[in-house]
Amino acid sequence: MDHPASPYVVRHVEVAPRTSLSDLVLAWANDAETNEPRWIMELGRDRRGAQCRCRCPSCGASLTAVNAAKDKYFTRPHFRHPSGLPRHECLILAARSAALRQLLEEGLIDLPQRKVSGKFVGLSGERYEVWRTAPPARVRVSHVTYQDQTLAVLTLDDGRTLRVRLTGVSATMDSVSGADGQGLPTIFLDISDPAIAGMSPDDLRQRLTLVNSSIRWCAHWDDAVLQEDADRSAQDEAEGFLDSQPEGIDLPDDLPPALRRETLLHLEVKRILAESTRFMVPEFDVSVQVEHLERNWRFPAQWADITDVTLERRYGRIIPDLTCAIRTPIELESQPLLVEVTVTNAIGDERMERIRSMGAPAVEIDLSKFGGRVSRESLRELVVERLDAKRWLYLPMADERRAALLADLHTLYQEEVLRERKKRERVERVLARSIEQVASAYLDAVTAHLDARIAAGRDWNSADAQSTLSMTAERLADAVDCMGIHGYPEAGDSDLVGEKEIVSRILSIQFDRGVGYDLATGFQVVNSIQQMKGPRGRAQAIVALIAIRAYKPRQTEAQQKKIKEWAQEVRDSVDAGEEKYLRDGRYDRILSLLFPEMAQSLADPIKSGKRLPTSDVARSTAAVAEVIVSREPNERNFWLRGPALEAWKAANPEAARAFFKRTH
Repeated sequence: MDHPASPYVVRHVEVAPRTSLSDLVLAWANDAETNEPRWIMELGRDRRGAQCRCRCPSCGASLTAVNAAKDKYFTRPHFRHPSGLPRHECLILAARSAALRQLLEEGLIDLPQRKVSGKFVGLSGERYEVWRTAPPARVRVSHVTYQDQTLAVLTLDDGRTLRVRLTGVSATMDSVSGADGQGLPTIFLDISDPAIAGMSPDDLRQRLTLVNSSIRWCAHWDDAVLQEDADRSAQDEAEGFLDSQPEGIDLPDDLPPALRRETLLHLEVKRILAESTRFMVPEFDVSVQVEHLERNWRFPAQWADITDVTLERRYGRIIPDLTCAIRTPIELESQPLLVEVTVTNAIGDERMERIRSMGAPAVEIDLSKFGGRVSRESLRELVVERLDAKRWLYLPMADERRAALLADLHTLYQEEVLRERKKRERVERVLARSIEQVASAYLDAVTAHLDARIAAGRDWNSADAQSTLSMTAERLADAVDCMGIHGYPEAGDSDLVGEKEIVSRILSIQFDRGVGYDLATGFQVVNSIQQMKGPRGRAQAIVALIAIRAYKPRQTEAQQKKIKEWAQEVRDSVDAGEEKYLRDGRYDRILSLLFPEMAQSLADPIKSGKRLPTSDVARSTAAVAEVIVSREPNERNFWLRGPALEAWKAANPEAARAFFKRTH
């Protein structure tokens, strides 16, 4: 593999660039006797020329010392190969040899940090890697032994030995580590500049700088210990994620890794449950529906207290991953709780059916949702506290609740169908009667109820009066419903049929006695109306005057005069454009039906006062008609169709026209 840059870096000073190899000289060679690097200027007179006893660090050729031991010279002192100009490779190796000697003569070396990687592949296929390091250190060199032109063995002052090898930037670990079998710790220095071969020791000292951050080890004294520790730590990390088979657990040798890990997880879940004695079970929702009716039931998430946790014990037709006894909640304590731990393979339909056929509560803890790595602490949290990995595979009480809810809904639905059938039959019976018959019965019911209220008011504690009032109220409610079926849902409005309200006043004038009033004559009621203050009272003046004209109650001359003056006052106010006596016409349609003698006057916009715009009347009528007619009849409603619908349209032409105009 490639090595990072050496801690020893050659820094170039600003000198004129050399343009050819002939400008380079060889100023360093190896002593033929000691193999130590020698600088040309270190040789004495006795070692001039061919007597220098030096060899080329690269090719090993005997060299000639040119101008050695001279104070004056024209040609720079250097070593010369027998064949003349030295080769480029020789200059490179000579440069490394010179640099090595100079560096080691400093006596101190800063050794870098040593990092060793330990790797382990877990049972799941997940890869675990842990690094172990030896710290950096500054060491003192006590002895140097040169082995060849690029390698020296250092003896440190603590007795340890260290190899220093010089190499180029293109060297690889294998090409420089050597095969001497000594296994010595080794560091590498990158020396690739041939110009160094011609430098003096002082120049070398200035040009070489130790860069601690880029030193690279090839081998270290503690490599074996670091590697063993890193490998063990990587395996420990895998065991921490339950991805390695720990000591003390025997599993079949032929068991695939995936099943080994699954078994380990089952064992760990068993241990966790046995130690905790309780864990959270998830909620369970039951929802049933019968037609449009729906009911729901929920078993809430809660703590379950457990004992006797057992691994893979047969239960009927199945062997669940875990089985335990439940103490609480009491709804589950009659049977064992089955626990399925899913690691890789999901529970299929066939296994699900076998589990449910046992009739015992069963919970799944699905670990596959959380990827390959699950630490022991994370697994404990998943198993004991969290709910997102759990679901009920079977909950016996849920079947009981579902059956009970379905039974209730079927009963409710049948009751509803019966009610709707009765409503439909009632509608058909009511529509078989003419609207005039229904309106007459309605007025009779209103009159009877208003009279009963006056009677009860005189003696409220009378049981007979209260009984009569109750019966007349039921009769009125029935009459109001019949009017609604015929298209007059406003028949029940309190403003229309309440005590001392519109119908009450008209009936009092028609019958010339108080109806809903504790008064003897119709004129007394008219006088009461005339005395009413405020917009609401004045708005009823015109209806009362129309009723007087239609039914002519008994009046004295004085009373006739008073009524004429009142009528003139109202007429003058309307003619003047005042709104004092104007009214809305929201009840004109039903009043015209109930009191046909008043219909013509009520329809006259001049005689009847202010009316609603025609569009508003049509919308109101159409809204009423929607209560009677449905565009989409079905089994559960009582909307009209067929002959019954045609009968209603014939009896209520105005409402029918308004409804079908709106819906079509």
